[in-house]
Amino acid sequence: MIPVVADPIDAIGDITPPIDLPGELEWYQVVFALVMILLLILVLAPLWPYILKGILWVYDYIAKGVRSIISLIKDRKNNRKEG
Repeated sequence: MIPVVADPIDAIGDITPPIDLPGELEWYQVVFALVMILLLILVLAPLWPYILKGILWVYDYIAKGVRSIISLIKDRKNNRKEG
């Protein structure tokens, strides 16, 4: 058996605790956030049709892929029953 001595000071690294942030927001922070969101929506207004078209395009391709996988599974299932 080998005796080992551990110093408790070395067991825990020298870490500074995180800064405690307040849990509640001040009223001016909420107003500022709402104004920034409104400005973002207004600035992106000319791009909304293209953004929505892109989202629908991605959704359409995902739906087509799922439909093709389902039809492939059904076809293989029918081929096993026949063969």
